Amino acid sequence: MDATERTAAIRVQRQPANRPAEQLWIADAWRSFEVWRVPLDLLVLNVENRRFAAERKYFEAKLGGLTLDPENRELDALSLESILLDSIASRRIENGRVVGKPSKDTVALEADWLSRGQERPFWIRPDGVAHNGNRRLAIMRRRRRRYGEDGNTWVEVVEIGDDIDELTLFRMEQHEQLTEDYKVRYTDINLLLAIRDAAEASAIDWGDADSIDRVAGELRGLIGNNKNYAVTQLYAIKYMDAFLDDLNQAEAYELLLRQIERFRDVGKAMRQVQRLAPDREEDMLDVCFAAIRSGIPHGDIRDIRKMFVNDRSRFDALVAEIREAEAGWEPAPGTQPLHEPDLRDAVEDEPDVIDDPDEDDEPDVVDDPDEDDDADSEPPGPNMPDYEPAANVRRSFDSQLDGFKASQGTDVLKLLAEVVNRLEALASENRNLLEDARAAGVAGIDDELARIVTWVDEYTDHLK
Repeated sequence: MDATERTAAIRVQRQPANRPAEQLWIADAWRSFEVWRVPLDLLVLNVENRRFAAERKYFEAKLGGLTLDPENRELDALSLESILLDSIASRRIENGRVVGKPSKDTVALEADWLSRGQERPFWIRPDGVAHNGNRRLAIMRRRRRRYGEDGNTWVEVVEIGDDIDELTLFRMEQHEQLTEDYKVRYTDINLLLAIRDAAEASAIDWGDADSIDRVAGELRGLIGNNKNYAVTQLYAIKYMDAFLDDLNQAEAYELLLRQIERFRDVGKAMRQVQRLAPDREEDMLDVCFAAIRSGIPHGDIRDIRKMFVNDRSRFDALVAEIREAEAGWEPAPGTQPLHEPDLRDAVEDEPDVIDDPDEDDEPDVVDDPDEDDDADSEPPGPNMPDYEPAANVRRSFDSQLDGFKASQGTDVLKLLAEVVNRLEALASENRNLLEDARAAGVAGIDDELARIVTWVDEYTDHLK
């Protein structure tokens, strides 16, 4: 049944639901919609649903570049059900479609439906495509197949006509998201993609800070009702797009699943440089993108921002080391350096947004005690197996960040003890890492030893 046939069938078969009209908040005003009962079989999952846009693209790529078409292919409808309902860690390709095990949220939502019935009607276009309630619709489709007709063959809907455009519908969905129980929120990257669509519809100029600020004000009601938070999301989108463009893989957002916190921190770092030293934007962007390519935790990107503010000479040294390590490397023409993400270790209940929605704009001197370093629990960086400089780049970050953090300390005895511990770790009775590395031909050992000796010579008088 195509869209025209479904539209006609809905018109013929729909029945009044015998309940009060549904009140929806549209374009800053309430509007009333009649509620209808329609057969479940006439409704179609919305393949353009923003709540799983990145995951859909990810699985379309794994299916050989197939574009999911739930209206015309039942296997694709089943795949969309799995993307909507099953846990991240369990989803996989099997027999030409996506399969998995229900997430905890799905189990809770199904139990609520069985306990209380349908609380709110689905929002559908006249052709039966659902624009709000896709997860509930997917649950009912799945139950229908498993248990046969169970009394829930008919469902309640309101029809959203073509007079309501996609941007307005997005804003309606966001309003519902803030007020409806058991609603699974957008995952990080899908939220950003939805915000990106809204920003584009608001004629944003991504290269103009004033334009970004204007759009953030217009969209604040959709994003935690906090303009600063909206600005953070828009800058994350800007640099996520720039990163993909830099790798010649524009709009391959599905390859950045579970990477979004890194881009939020890149955006914050770039805004800080724009305020303090606009002529250094290229340096900061090069360092931040190298950090992402090499899998540096987002907490370390925050420390790079602090280094720029508090220790510019060390930041300059880091820039030089990164450029030396990456000299001669660039994505080969026609290749795809960014590969599909590894989601095997993904937790089921990831936070929707890691940032604090009440976060204010960053001060010029960055030392925020509320920015916890949660690198131990964050996912690894993007999958870039062909990024040849990775090891050297990570070594530069580790070295310079370690030095920066040490330079911020004031406990001299503690710092001296740390120096002794590291020197002893190089050579002890049980093992001699220094000699092992020399035997392996590791370059640069003598240069580093010479630096240590020079320092000791300079401070020998303290022992006298």
